[in-house]
Amino acid sequence: MRVPPPIPADAVAGASAEARGAAHRFLTRSLEILNGYRPIGHLRAVSALMAAPTILTNADTALRTIARLRRTAGLPPVAGRRPLAPEGRVHPRRLRVCEPRPGVAEASAVLTTAGRTWALAYRLELLHGRWLATVFTAI
Repeated sequence: MRVPPPIPADAVAGASAEARGAAHRFLTRSLEILNGYRPIGHLRAVSALMAAPTILTNADTALRTIARLRRTAGLPPVAGRRPLAPEGRVHPRRLRVCEPRPGVAEASAVLTTAGRTWALAYRLELLHGRWLATVFTAI
């Protein structure tokens, strides 16, 4: 199976460098969680206080869906103590970021895992000097 290429720098457009960096950092953390290398609770630290319960619920739903896809493909559901085979990992294909107004970044990432393609959409807001997630949806 072919390993997807890394996200090209020019795939991230329409936002300030600060917003793009925040979107990349959030996507990286999300992928570490979705691949089983971090606990889901690590999203709480990068989520707005009032949005955190919904974000964690949506992330948990995404984790369960990914585990089901991995099992269907005959792959282990999570990383555990050993790295997942490349075909079992969630890989980013493309990231798009826009900044509809200063301090608000909306991002969508195309992801692949176990032969399936799906999307992750999230919104980050600059609150008290930190970029925090206010929306997290796996489609």
